[in-house]
Amino acid sequence: MMRITDIMKNTNVLGHLQRHQTALDKVQNQLATGQKIQLPSDDPSAAANQMYFRTRLQEL
Repeated sequence: MMRITDIMKNTNVLGHLQRHQTALDKVQNQLATGQKIQLPSDDPSAAANQMYFRTRLQEL
């Protein structure tokens, strides 16, 4: 039987808190800027479409 130490519990809780804080930061940034896509990795297909249409608009 494996013993679960306080350090293991603390590390687990801190990991969860960090993931949730990162997700909260992302949502707050989206709300503040009004943009759903902050980085191309957020939604690669939508980012590609956005880049395509931006290029097309510049050509006009």
